[in-house]
Amino acid sequence: MNGKVKSNYTKKYMEINEMNTQNEYKTRMILKALSDLTRFKILTFLKNGEKCVCEIVPISGVTQSAVSQHLKILREAGLLENRREGASIYYKIVDERIIKILDLIEEIIEE
Repeated sequence: MNGKVKSNYTKKYMEINEMNTQNEYKTRMILKALSDLTRFKILTFLKNGEKCVCEIVPISGVTQSAVSQHLKILREAGLLENRREGASIYYKIVDERIIKILDLIEEIIEE
């Protein structure tokens, strides 16, 4: 293998390795987000559409501060997005596939 071919091979290997590392990180973030019962409740509640934080707190069973932390984790995992309207912040599920995952988990639990 000459220098240029080896260099291209090494570069390609490093790119693939970096992609795998990024995918592993995303996977860990999503699984972490789904692994908490409160976050699961929040996501299940949001399956029906966008909700204000003031609507999320009562169904969560935890304080507003705790809800905010959970929403941050869900947002950082790429599962939720938010928008501000005046003093209110609204959250919604980013990808319909998340709803499918939630439905599958609920289906498994019910069996």
